[in-house]
Amino acid sequence: MAINITTGKRNYHTQINNALYSSYNSVVSGIDLVSVTDLTANFSSGEVLYRGSKVDVSETAITFNQGDASYPRIDLVVFDGTQITILEGTPSADPKPADYNAYDYVVLYQVYIDVNATSLTTSDFEDMRVPFNPGLAKDELVKADNLDTTSGFLSDKVDNTTLEVDTVNHKIKVKNSAFGGDLKPSDDNTYVLGTSDYRWKEVYAVDVYTGDVVLQNGWRIVEYDDNKNLFNGVRILNDKGEEIFKITEDGLYFKGKKVI
Repeated sequence: MAINITTGKRNYHTQINNALYSSYNSVVSGIDLVSVTDLTANFSSGEVLYRGSKVDVSETAITFNQGDASYPRIDLVVFDGTQITILEGTPSADPKPADYNAYDYVVLYQVYIDVNATSLTTSDFEDMRVPFNPGLAKDELVKADNLDTTSGFLSDKVDNTTLEVDTVNHKIKVKNSAFGGDLKPSDDNTYVLGTSDYRWKEVYAVDVYTGDVVLQNGWRIVEYDDNKNLFNGVRILNDKGEEIFKITEDGLYFKGKKVI
């Protein structure tokens, strides 16, 4: 299971694509060519790296179209993220494999379909499988936390009942808008949830415990005095940080004067 770009041998874009995209698309194990009967090829089960995530591949039988009456063609056996399938080439006096997006397919075999071919042999199949190399998949190999002693794939490290990994956009998504368990930052008073440009539309909670409440116009509701000491009450400051209202057990103050 290897890729060879040999001097004096005709090589195609498939070899180059496989080499360039091996950190995203490669073969972890299996998917051997087991047998060929007429135009049907049988492949064993296996596992691939597809777009950076490991995917199990079932045992598969695929059937090629018979050869063109005038010209040969080159077909590709590929995994498309769901199944093993065929990318059929165009018959030509100088045949080449079909063009394709290398990120969308794991190329497994290159197959020469001769003129008027009604059957194939294993010699018509060129092994294009690139073996998985963990060292090349650095951006997808992670540790769950600082207590995790083994690195692994992100999709294997998350709680798959509530979370899923989007390996295309490199994000973690909450499934079905449902999340179970506590959600807390790893450090206190360090991280931000949302930004001034990307805000949560609505937040529902039973109890909310907070420090300052900062309004969009810059006004604040705070729980400390001018010396940054907590006191038994709340203050409302304008966008310049000046106290406008203060509410304590003693009453209501407006600009420093008690009104109630």
